[in-house]
Amino acid sequence: GLVAGLAPPIEVRDLRFTGPDELVWDPDRSVGDYALYRGTVSNPFDPSYGSCRLPNPVEPFTVEDTTPVSGEVLFYLVTARNRLREESTKGRASNDVERANPFPCP
Repeated sequence: GLVAGLAPPIEVRDLRFTGPDELVWDPDRSVGDYALYRGTVSNPFDPSYGSCRLPNPVEPFTVEDTTPVSGEVLFYLVTARNRLREESTKGRASNDVERANPFPCP
């Protein structure tokens, strides 16, 4: 059936800046779209691992022209969503625990 033909999306890999404002990642064949999350590195750390910045880019890249304020550090995470709207994880933290996503992009 249709459901068996759509693999669940895997964790987005190789997220990187290729220029001052172009963020790219490795594509996933099962993807209907992606979700981009952004957060700040602060103390205490955001347990949500960022909030929705861009809810549904369909290509594995985006232009991010945000300049952090002085002393602020931004981080980015991307998830993949298949056509059934199943979303991949935000990856794993350094302690090997899956990162939380309590507020997924719409």
